[in-house]
Amino acid sequence: FVGHPSTGASGVAFGVEYIRATNESETQWMITFAGGVKIGGENGPPVLSVEGEIVKNGISRITLMTLDEWQPLPVLPVPRMEGTCLFYPDSIVGIDVHAFVE
Repeated sequence: FVGHPSTGASGVAFGVEYIRATNESETQWMITFAGGVKIGGENGPPVLSVEGEIVKNGISRITLMTLDEWQPLPVLPVPRMEGTCLFYPDSIVGIDVHAFVE
């Protein structure tokens, strides 16, 4: 794991929110994270940014993105890509993927 490629951070960032308005109210919490994953060393694909949030009784999200195009072979350019998974409380999963060709 490495820092998020768009922030220049040196490591993974985490955040935790914990809310309980009164003694009788239900506890709510959310964990957020942002970082990067480097696979394959210098000759591998660009750093994959990973960010998201895990929410109690809410919609949790994970987004993966490449900020740069990658060309593993001279005839095979791979465009910048972004994909998001949404995890709903009723167990439905939504997936959305985009490629950016310039």
